[in-house]
Amino acid sequence: LNEEFLDGFFYLQGSEHAQISLMLGALIGGACVGVGCALTFFGGGSTGGLDIIAFVICKHFKRIKSSTLIFILDATAVVLGMFVIGDLVITLLGILSAFVAALVIDRIFVGSSRAFTAEIVSEKYEEINSLIINELERTTTIMDAVGGYSGAQKKLMKVTFTIRQYSELLNIINKTDKRAFVTIHRAHEITGEGWTWNQGHTDKKTDSQEKTI
Repeated sequence: LNEEFLDGFFYLQGSEHAQISLMLGALIGGACVGVGCALTFFGGGSTGGLDIIAFVICKHFKRIKSSTLIFILDATAVVLGMFVIGDLVITLLGILSAFVAALVIDRIFVGSSRAFTAEIVSEKYEEINSLIINELERTTTIMDAVGGYSGAQKKLMKVTFTIRQYSELLNIINKTDKRAFVTIHRAHEITGEGWTWNQGHTDKKTDSQEKTI
């Protein structure tokens, strides 16, 4: 923005604090990018950038956090760009911005809770159940339910899953039954087999089995 717009209010180069204007731009810009990406991921979408590669890799290497891999890929792209722009300061600020974006994505998309519980009502519950078991590698609980308005007999399926499986679960449901009624909420605390311990391996814990609060 030039110095004529709003009497130069947004003209950072003309400010007495001009020396930190690039730093502020990197920090605030990174935070805004992080918020936008996190909201996109929540909807099961993609920004069309390097996050696609990150999610593909995370699907096969589940111990790697998606936000961490996104930062590594973004930082790598910025470093490679240094040979084009030839400016080390701008490159370092770009890496800083990517780091802030990754932190924001991790905080919003992952949040304080790493687990969710979904309640699914669908006539194709058997197909969805099979896909959840085979592709998501999670088990479900299926209960009899009655429609409050229609009085029809239905099946209610509950499944608990991690944040990394959020988009994959939505894809499974959408491709099987677009008319399925789905409710998803954060799990405040989860303990038991498959989370805090595995059958036959009670003395070991992994990231996907940690107690979630």
